[in-house]
Amino acid sequence: MALQNITVGYWNIRGLVEPIRLMLEYHDIAYTSKQYVVTGPSKNLYGLVERPQDEWYSTRLDLGLDFPNLPYLLDDRMKMTESGAIVRYIARATSMHGKTDEEASFLDMIYEEIAEFRFKLLFISYGPKQVFEAQKPKFVETAKQKLEDFSKVLGEKKWLNGDDLKFPDFALWSLMDFLLVLDANILDHVNNLRRLHTEFRQLPRVKGFIESDQCAGAYIWGFFSGFEQSRKAMTAE
Repeated sequence: MALQNITVGYWNIRGLVEPIRLMLEYHDIAYTSKQYVVTGPSKNLYGLVERPQDEWYSTRLDLGLDFPNLPYLLDDRMKMTESGAIVRYIARATSMHGKTDEEASFLDMIYEEIAEFRFKLLFISYGPKQVFEAQKPKFVETAKQKLEDFSKVLGEKKWLNGDDLKFPDFALWSLMDFLLVLDANILDHVNNLRRLHTEFRQLPRVKGFIESDQCAGAYIWGFFSGFEQSRKAMTAE
């Protein structure tokens, strides 16, 4: 099935949407990237954090989404939220999902492992800078152990499922790229993953996007997160 008249909505960061954008870029599928400005949390008179009154929160109920959330995908047939559902929708439309139930289940399992660990990174990233920096060393060690698991699955294969690129490869590359910000040497003990990371970013149909302001020049998480504040401090040193 052809994907047409696509709009992908998300904050103006990399975050959870990146595998979706990468898949569309790889397949040269035209899409509109609707980016909502991250304004950061605000506090009311009682010191309680409130959702900012920005464009997303003021318009989210006008899009016809069953479960208004970011990221979302709109096209000629669907109005979708949930990043995992969206990547699978694109994967089925582009022959990047499994051809058999067994293969599809294997790919789903890998993707869920990647997504689960990405959420662990997100969870520690949005605390205060001091809290994030205190948790970072332990998280990096946990990440190294998790990467060993992915390395064993990859083995000698070119991509996670063999010679053909599939949708979990996009999520894995994005996760590894985020982790490299935490520790530039985090892939040193998993040579096959470092090779995959390097070869993926050189793919002609994603190389330009990866080097663009939407990727290389963008925040990974919100600018106010402990992750980004710590990253800013390291860059300034």
